[in-house]
Amino acid sequence: MTDGRPLRRSFDPNSARVLRRFAIMLVFISAWAMVAVPQAPMRAMSVMMMFAAVTDCLLALLRRERPMASELNCWDGAAGFLAVACLLHGIA
Repeated sequence: MTDGRPLRRSFDPNSARVLRRFAIMLVFISAWAMVAVPQAPMRAMSVMMMFAAVTDCLLALLRRERPMASELNCWDGAAGFLAVACLLHGIA
């Protein structure tokens, strides 16, 4: 911010794709859980997030991605889904 312009940080294309996919899946799973199980949407959402975490782990294994890579990948998506699932499980 030395010349008056704000700093803009950008992700590499792969990381941006992973973040976009995570956000879209988060919204989709939330909406699906609200419609599928209106009596207990938090519990259903927790189960669906766990399934998404397992799916991301399998994708990461198939793509042979490194768990601690410098860019975001399916392992990071799986960690995000697992974190949301644990949070929802604690709330519900």
